[in-house]
Amino acid sequence: MTKHSKKLTHYLSLPPPILPTNSPVVTGPMDVIKTRLMAQNKAAALAAGKEPAYRGLLDALVKIPREEGIRALWKGLLPRLMRIPPGQAIVWGVSDQITGVFERRARERREGRG
Repeated sequence: MTKHSKKLTHYLSLPPPILPTNSPVVTGPMDVIKTRLMAQNKAAALAAGKEPAYRGLLDALVKIPREEGIRALWKGLLPRLMRIPPGQAIVWGVSDQITGVFERRARERREGRG
């Protein structure tokens, strides 16, 4: 193993498997709010003489927990978390293969075959 590949190996081991789960947990509420705002049909509500369910981001941020409980802001979190391990496995597998290709090429150049 070369000096450069040792550095690369440490880089590939980061971040720990738990870190990719932080993003969906943190962004989950905003994703729920965005989805609800996009799904509501403002035109149909206004045509029927009703107010849309949510007037905007802050209105949704207040109404969703009040009407459905705070956990409603993280609806759909489990499927988002379940797709992380396969995605990370693919990324690490592909990066390992690519690293191997470059290490072999570097070794061949040093040995005078390339």
